[in-house]
Amino acid sequence: MTQNGNNNMNGLNVNVGLCEKYDESTRSVQSFFNEVTTENNRATLCIFSMISYIGKEKVTVELDYFLKCIKPLEDTEKDYTNTKIPLYSLELVGIKNSDFKTDYEVFESIIAQSKNVKFPTKGIYQIEIYEMNDETKKIDQARERYNFYKEENILPISAFRFQVK
Repeated sequence: MTQNGNNNMNGLNVNVGLCEKYDESTRSVQSFFNEVTTENNRATLCIFSMISYIGKEKVTVELDYFLKCIKPLEDTEKDYTNTKIPLYSLELVGIKNSDFKTDYEVFESIIAQSKNVKFPTKGIYQIEIYEMNDETKKIDQARERYNFYKEENILPISAFRFQVK
């Protein structure tokens, strides 16, 4: 276990943000931003991730992406700070490349996923990424995995905050 309660691999690095679009053919990102305007409480998010792992062996990384309201901008009777929206889960496999003559391997991936999301309220939201472990892989439902992360005080390995208007 690391200091923050995570059981994540040493050498794993995940960066996340929102972009207007990602072009697979040129591997280029267009327009990073941290503010989203909704129409009828909906918006399409293009979630951009750069994932890398430095190590000596084959690696499999499984990640859970969630969206959470951390501060509603409107005064309402309902507490939206407990709102968690599962976005998606993904699995990446890195295999040692024998063509490189180094003491370690760098496994890397650039991923962009679009997701149309219904926001329950305007406010400050956070994308949270958790690394799945042997226990969470046994849990089929994403919301149950999120509850497990919270109950076990497991912190996300990466996060990104943005405003929803």
